[in-house]
Amino acid sequence: MRFLSTEWLTAAAGALRAVAPAESGAHLVVQQVVTDGPDGEVAYLVRISPNAVELVPGRGDADVVFTEDWDTAAAIGEGRLSPQAALMEGRIRTSGNVSVVMAAQDSLASVESALAGVRAATTYGR
Repeated sequence: MRFLSTEWLTAAAGALRAVAPAESGAHLVVQQVVTDGPDGEVAYLVRISPNAVELVPGRGDADVVFTEDWDTAAAIGEGRLSPQAALMEGRIRTSGNVSVVMAAQDSLASVESALAGVRAATTYGR
């Protein structure tokens, strides 16, 4: 399945439904916006709460927003570029309260782990 396609978003949402809710009591909403993709801009939210972890396509209220172009997002997804390096290089723009992301590292690690199978089945070409 192609990265950020409707099929990919559905698979990612399914994978995140299997993640245990945040034991730390974390509440975090991350908005991801990817520009210049084959289907134009793609946006989705990852919501982490003590009750559930979910991915919802589209835009909404978020604690933090990460915006990058398709090439950057694909390189991160493939593991060719770390998010930290992309931030330092100015390839990811942020807005909102980035410190809440740092406080929720354990919950975000669970999200990344849950998406491993989706990434393995993903193609990153345009």
